[in-house]
Amino acid sequence: MKRFFGWFLVLVLFLLLCAFVPVNNVKSMDCLPPGLPSSFWGTTSGIKAGQVITISDNNQVVATTKAFTWGKQVVYSVNVRAYDACSTAPGGREGDQLVFRTDYRHIIARAQWRGGTNSFLTLVQK
Repeated sequence: MKRFFGWFLVLVLFLLLCAFVPVNNVKSMDCLPPGLPSSFWGTTSGIKAGQVITISDNNQVVATTKAFTWGKQVVYSVNVRAYDACSTAPGGREGDQLVFRTDYRHIIARAQWRGGTNSFLTLVQK
């Protein structure tokens, strides 16, 4: 009987300990991994190598890149990250309108954010 009481006491203490241990390390369901980025690449016209290209969504910059020379052409490539509820970094959502600008002011193209795509888009600065 003493042996049974000893095991019973250990079990009760273990259950009490488990009941009062904080579960702060469990993440919320809102904090799932972010989706795949929406990628854009292509040729440019009127843009110099090294010129900064910014991509904004609702007047918030979500990505930047620089034009570079590939062969004899000036080209660019950029990934626009997906929205992440657990991050303060900006990102796009399906169907968002993205605005491509040079030097943070001249609108040179518009496109839609689509997760997991790699879209060709020519950028023309007049």
